[in-house]
Amino acid sequence: MTFQQFSAEIAPDTVTNVMDLISGIHEKLPFLVGLTRKERSKGAKMSRKMVDFINRSIMYAGDNPQFVPPYITPDLMVRDHDLIEALRQIMVRLGVLYEKMKDTVHVAETQLYAMARVFYKSVKAAAKEKSGDAEVIAGDLSYHYRKASSPNQEAPEKEAVHGPQGGDPRLGPE
Repeated sequence: MTFQQFSAEIAPDTVTNVMDLISGIHEKLPFLVGLTRKERSKGAKMSRKMVDFINRSIMYAGDNPQFVPPYITPDLMVRDHDLIEALRQIMVRLGVLYEKMKDTVHVAETQLYAMARVFYKSVKAAAKEKSGDAEVIAGDLSYHYRKASSPNQEAPEKEAVHGPQGGDPRLGPE
């Protein structure tokens, strides 16, 4: 993909509006929980057989209340089942949206990296001609192409080049 094939932008007020919509979703679903990876691994793994087991249990519990323990009600089972189905519908839509956003970020990152490489080549050519600040810029950008240092070599100091934060935090980890 060449960098001229994709172009889009988001106005700051659009970002604010989308973030407000996401906050609205949180407000509409205040019961959502967050699990740790360990907690999530302990839960049941839903398979087709398990879904069938649950559906049949709900049906049998409703038709045979004499077998339902006093701390479980068929209504609670139906309510949990309906909650799961509603959340799954929302999750599918959000999943599609998430994947499209992730793919768009990937395309934009790929395009931006291609443009940055073209710029770097241009600066290197200008540095060979001793043009202005080209040597300083090329030297600064060249650290991305240096091989990983061995334990006996010191890595280049990122703070000197990019300040104490090590680069633009909006661009993610280096």
